[in-house]
Amino acid sequence: MTNLFSKQTPVIDYLAIAFGAAIMAIGIGVFLVDAKVVPGGVSGLSMAFYYLTGSTVPIGLMIWVFNVPLYIWGVKVLGKLFGIRTFFGFTLNSFFIDFFRGDIPGFSFIRLQDTETIMHLRQYDFFFLIIIGAALLGIGLGIVFKFRGSTAGTDIVAAIMQRKFGMKPGTAIMIIDFIVICLAGIII
Repeated sequence: MTNLFSKQTPVIDYLAIAFGAAIMAIGIGVFLVDAKVVPGGVSGLSMAFYYLTGSTVPIGLMIWVFNVPLYIWGVKVLGKLFGIRTFFGFTLNSFFIDFFRGDIPGFSFIRLQDTETIMHLRQYDFFFLIIIGAALLGIGLGIVFKFRGSTAGTDIVAAIMQRKFGMKPGTAIMIIDFIVICLAGIII
């Protein structure tokens, strides 16, 4: 009998990627969105459009839509194995953002961003709110990466730039994030 949790099956990897995506989603959807603090990448770009359009399309859905073309490009350049974990990661992250924000039909009662604690932090301890949101985002992303996953976005662009142009992934991500944050700053 095979143990589902052995190192030879990816069950643990996918559970960990799902857990990391949920933690990231709490950081983004509960702490950062209503504070109007924009991370870089596709999440930040989606948040900027969310503010620009007056919140008509849920952020998680927007992140998912923006990630699909990057995902297709990434699969073509980087291969199908990269694609499975990436699709899983960015789809769950997008779902969890909208789930925790109550933007999924039938789950509007959740709205964690409207809890008394979060609203108190937003009003009286804004800096601490941002630190918590950023920490959750970083911890969640770290878990996703640790288990060989990805949440798409700038990860894909950075991997492609490394393969095609020899650019270090960190440099590519920094350049892309700088552009996204500047754009968001103009919009906000």
